[in-house]
Amino acid sequence: MNGYQMAIQSYEHLLTEFQDNTKATADIKAHIKALSTVSDLTQKEICYLFDTGAFNEIVTGYITQAADLVGLSHDQKDHLVSGLCVLFDDTPSGDILTYFGKSCEEGET
Repeated sequence: MNGYQMAIQSYEHLLTEFQDNTKATADIKAHIKALSTVSDLTQKEICYLFDTGAFNEIVTGYITQAADLVGLSHDQKDHLVSGLCVLFDDTPSGDILTYFGKSCEEGET
């Protein structure tokens, strides 16, 4: 059982506790659906999914918030986000993982 499957079990348990709360139930079911989608994917398939660009805005938001957190200037933050956009457009996620010693292949580090 992987971490996604364990999280699914936890959310399924929560469903029983929030039966009377329609919004909470809908949110929990949405979490279960999302986790179910990725729980059976290989690392390579997750890299392919990332390469679709579906997560670019979220990652950009994290980078922007991190830049604010460490006190980068507006110009530095803009430069950082511009570089990130170039990487999104030109570099597959497997190459990014390789850059810091990881891999999109199962069992490789």
